[in-house]
Order: sequence, then C-alpha cells, then structure tokens
Amino acid sequence: MEPPRCRRSRARSPRSLRRRSGPSGKLESTTFLSALWPWPDYVNRTFAQLAENPEVYHTMNGPSEFYVVGTLREWDITDRLGGIQVPTLVTSGRYDEATPAIAETVHRGIPGSEQVLFEQSSHMAHAEEAEAYRGVLDDFLSRVEARI
Repeated sequence: MEPPRCRRSRARSPRSLRRRSGPSGKLESTTFLSALWPWPDYVNRTFAQLAENPEVYHTMNGPSEFYVVGTLREWDITDRLGGIQVPTLVTSGRYDEATPAIAETVHRGIPGSEQVLFEQSSHMAHAEEAEAYRGVLDDFLSRVEARI
C-alpha cells in the first residue's frame, strides 16, 4: 500500500527521508507521517479504511493536507479547552505535523493535563516509539486509576 500524500516529517536522520521505489518504479515510501517503513499492519488497515470511506475526511480536511479547504480550515476551540475536566495526556512527536507548539497550546489550555514529547517521532509516536509510548500511557492510566 502506498502511503497517503501529506506533510513529510523530519524524524530521525536525513537518510530516513529518502524516497524508496519498488519494482514497479512506483513510490512505495516517503516519510510523511512516520519515519517507519514498512508501516505496521494496523496503520495500513487504517489508511485502507480511510480510502474506502473518504467522505468524512475529505469534508473535514479536503482532498490534500497540503492545503486545507474543508470544515477544519477555520475551526478553533482553543478557548473551550478549559472546559475539559477529565485527566488528559497530550502527546506529540518532535517532528509531528501537529507540532509540539500546538501540543503545548492544548496542554496549557486543559487544566491538570500532562504533556509528553516523543523525541524520535513524527505524527505516529505510538508506532515509531511503541515501547516508550506504551510505557508513558501505562504510567498515566495507572496514576489516573489510582485516584478513582
């Protein structure tokens, strides 16, 4: 499966950004959302489902992430983040298309939230740094459950 065309991450090293072509000469991988290649099966299944039913994504974003023309273009609920009253973990990759600055804005807007930045990741820290991500999530959920 060819990765979707969207913003390229700068995760890892410049070598991880090189284009790789398969026997057909078609582009098989360029680092867009993740420096991983091949993508894990669960990521491929997600993009296959999006390709089968793109209506919601295209309505919200538009046909390309390079130029957002959908309903999310002007959507901003930053002023409503303070209303979130549940334990919240905000995660971001160092090279995430949802930049660390955006994650910081979300974190500062949600009272009592926690923020973790994954230094070797782009948009899919849960896949790129899976073990570290699971550790952070397990720790967060254990602390939340201990308070219940």
